[in-house]
This record gives sequence, structure tokens and C-alpha cells, in this order.
Amino acid sequence: MMNRYDPEINLDRKGTKKDTYNSTDEGGCMPKSLSIIEARKKLTNIPELFEQEADLDVVAITRRGRPVMAIMSWDFYEALEETLEILGDEALMRQLRESIEELKEGQLIPWEEIGAGAGR
Repeated sequence: MMNRYDPEINLDRKGTKKDTYNSTDEGGCMPKSLSIIEARKKLTNIPELFEQEADLDVVAITRRGRPVMAIMSWDFYEALEETLEILGDEALMRQLRESIEELKEGQLIPWEEIGAGAGR
């Protein structure tokens, strides 16, 4: 999942220009954005951001208004790592593609024919 970021210029309370980024990823949640200076000040509180906002997956850290790193919850990191591992396994991907084709062609086996003991 690749996000493209478009700058949006905001002013803080002092009237200083502050760059933030909005995700244009269709259907995804908008990542929260912090400048590297804000992130340094709030580092110990960032985990609470993920707890408070259930749909927040990534916090973009910016330098001079451009994203330079991302902070993500541990659960999201593990899911991403597992996904990459699966995508990197040629045999597993081949099996997945074959299963998807079988599904599209209606080659399904009813659960009753498999038997209740097969899932154990």
C-alpha cells in the first residue's frame, strides 16, 4: 500500500507556516503527521495516539515539510512483515493464485464434504 502525500500549508497559533501532509490513498485512513521537532517532544506519547485512534496505522514524521520516516503500531508492523513474507514466498503465492482462480471458476468444496474434523 503506497501513499502519495500532498502538502497542505497551515498556520500555528503564532502565525508561523506549518506544513502537514494528507494522504490521498483511496480508502485508507489519513496518517497523522508530526514534524521531526514535534515528534521528538511527543515521542513518549505517540503510543497513546494509536490507542486513542483505532483507525490510525501510521504517523508520518516530516522534516522541512516532507515525510522522512513513519512510526507505526507494533501490530501493524507485524501484519506488514507477515504480508511481505507471504508475498516473498513463491510457492505460497502460486498456491494463493490457484485458489483464487478456483474460487472464480466456482470450484468450491462444501464444508459438509470436507468434514468437521478437517479444521482441527
